[in-house]
Order: sequence, then structure tokens, then C-alpha cells
Amino acid sequence: MNILPAEIAAELKEKGRAEKRDFDMVSILFTDFKEFTQASQQLSAKELVQEINTCFEAFDKICQKYGIEKKSKPLETPTWLRVSCLCQLKFQ
Repeated sequence: MNILPAEIAAELKEKGRAEKRDFDMVSILFTDFKEFTQASQQLSAKELVQEINTCFEAFDKICQKYGIEKKSKPLETPTWLRVSCLCQLKFQ
């Protein structure tokens, strides 16, 4: 899976660089894994990566459910704040 928006990836392939973009309004969601340090000390590397992968797959499903673009693209709906908050609550 490419972590870049398709538009940016295409521009990088074509030009070798991407132009900056300005947005009037954005939301940024920071996440943290509760007790990650303790888990990393108790799990094998394989188990830890599997756990992280499970979390990111869940994040992806939640973002998809709420129409949240997690790759630097603004949510272009009048209810973006409500949708963003609902998505963040589901991450808990």
C-alpha cells in the first residue's frame, strides 16, 4: 500500500518532486499506542509487528467508514469536524 495520496505519487513519478499545497483548514490526528513500551518488552518482534499491523488495519477500517483520508488530503464536507471527532473516538 502506498502511504502517499495517488495525486502526489503520480506527480513524484512524473516530475521527481511534488509541489507544496496550501489548505485553508485541516485536521491533524495524533495517535499513541497505550503502554507500547511495556508491550514491546514483553512481545517478540514478530508478535509486536503483528499487533501494530492489527491496529493499523483497524484504523484503516475506521477511516474508511467515516470517509477520512489519512494521507494529507483534506476532508471536503461541511461536517468534517463532526466526522473527524467520531473517527477519533472509535480509535480508543
